[in-house]
This record gives sequence, C-alpha cells and structure tokens, in this order.
Amino acid sequence: MKGIRFTIRRKIIWGFLALIIIFSANAAYSVFTIYKGNAIIKQSQEVINPITEAVNDFIFW
Repeated sequence: MKGIRFTIRRKIIWGFLALIIIFSANAAYSVFTIYKGNAIIKQSQEVINPITEAVNDFIFW
C-alpha cells in the first residue's frame, strides 16, 4: 500500500498551518466575546442610569 508520506517539510507546514488555524479561531472567539461584553455593558448602563436618577429624585423630594 502506498500512502501519503509525511516528510519533515510537510510535518512542519502542517504544524504551522494548525497553529495558524488555532490562533485565528481564538482571535475570532475573543473578538466575539468582547463585542458581546460591550453590548451587555451598554444595556446595563441604560437600565441602571434611570434607576439611579429615580432614586436621586426620590431622595431629594
């Protein structure tokens, strides 16, 4: 049987290709997580600010 021969050159190329794929996936996941976190922070900011304003109005009246 004649199979695919993995020479040192091919092993190095496939190794670097695997590393590039892993780091690219990690970068994409990080960007997605940061974007999602920013959206949650903006939503929390919009929800909390009216509450603090209402509490301040309640205290001053």
